[in-house]
Amino acid sequence: MTAATGPQASGYNGVVDLSRYPINDPADPAYRALVQAGQDQLRDQGVAQLTGFLTPAAVRQMLALAGQLAAQAWASDQAHTVYFEPADDSAGPDHPRALLQHSAKKAIAYDQIPADAAIRRLYESDDLTAFIAAVLGKRVLYRSADPLDALEIAIFGDGDELGWHFDNSEFSVTVMYQQAEAGGHFDYRGDDPGIPLAAGRPWRGGSGDYSVAVDNDRFLLAET
Repeated sequence: MTAATGPQASGYNGVVDLSRYPINDPADPAYRALVQAGQDQLRDQGVAQLTGFLTPAAVRQMLALAGQLAAQAWASDQAHTVYFEPADDSAGPDHPRALLQHSAKKAIAYDQIPADAAIRRLYESDDLTAFIAAVLGKRVLYRSADPLDALEIAIFGDGDELGWHFDNSEFSVTVMYQQAEAGGHFDYRGDDPGIPLAAGRPWRGGSGDYSVAVDNDRFLLAET
């Protein structure tokens, strides 16, 4: 007879610090507390941050892989409006539809990330999908079927940035691999003046942090 063990991290062993974030055990009171804490952060601040979500070993693996694949990354550098539409100054030169933003980064696409990579195993985990659904108050979520953009590793070098914009998705989920030596702020603004905590707050995560940001029509996001 073997001793009973708790729920296992199916497919993502060693990636998440399950002692702090038991996303593999919805029956655990600590899981329900995590969900509630995430919901509270989203309501009060517009972003939920899970500090130290990844294990240090997983972060090292992710950084090493990103370095190996960096030469294959697709580079983009473009001007755009906050709506990702062509500039339109018919409403005046100072209207948001007329003002251009700048975005530049490199991206490693989903199909370039090995199946056994830590970040991919985590993304493809039903446990993570269910946990995010719970935090967002969704009955169920489905992972994207996009073979390129379902998951990407974004690389921001010197001078790169993600300009102010209205995101096209209902929410976004970001893993911070590594802090920038300078800059690297995640700025967002709530469109409700009654929520002062969301107004232009800069946020800097540490390596291994995880965040769930509800943006869409509620928030403008920027990473610079």
